[in-house]
Amino acid sequence: MSISFQLVFENPSILKNTNDVSMDYRIKNGDGAYIEEFIPDTKTLKNENRYVSSLEYRVPILDAETGSVQFDVLMESHQGNIPTLKDAVVEVESVNVFYGADKMEKIEGNWKLPLTNNEKSYKTFQYVMLDSGSNIQVSEANANPTSLHVTFSLDGIYEDENTFANRMKIIDEEDNEYQAKGFEISKINGKTIISTNFPITSYNGSQNLKLIVEELGEVELVKK
Repeated sequence: MSISFQLVFENPSILKNTNDVSMDYRIKNGDGAYIEEFIPDTKTLKNENRYVSSLEYRVPILDAETGSVQFDVLMESHQGNIPTLKDAVVEVESVNVFYGADKMEKIEGNWKLPLTNNEKSYKTFQYVMLDSGSNIQVSEANANPTSLHVTFSLDGIYEDENTFANRMKIIDEEDNEYQAKGFEISKINGKTIISTNFPITSYNGSQNLKLIVEELGEVELVKK
């Protein structure tokens, strides 16, 4: 999920010599449940459930002359379980302007911004294993417009996460490689289960993909 903010400061000079801008904000769904809260530890969470595994801020585009900022954030769930948004709002509690490592101006406020859901008609493609005999058992492989979400299991308990870190990749039909950025690991009934995302989307249109875990095996995936 991604959100794009546009900020305009009444006094453009506030951006003079600025090296970064951030915000304290929460995302609340129409049913009242908080999807995610990007706030400091000094503030109280309104929901203990966390859906976002990692996030990446795009460097704001600062225009000191007009006092405008373009601020983008990309959120990722390794479990692929960000709830569908309906009538959601973003509650911005403060805007933080940084001037180096130890100087910041915090602008407190109470902005409630409707979150326009651009999740219009699109297709999500499912992939299944071509060879069920592989030691890598894929239980879920869904390509959507933002990423390919994959969940797979291996027999045995792998305690060292370095077994998987930077060692998982997807190869498409044109031999393009896509590395997993992060993952979540769990152990159930003598199996190690990995959930992760790859930067390949449903727009890629591949009929066949190959999942490779270095030194552990590989498995062919075919579009269902």
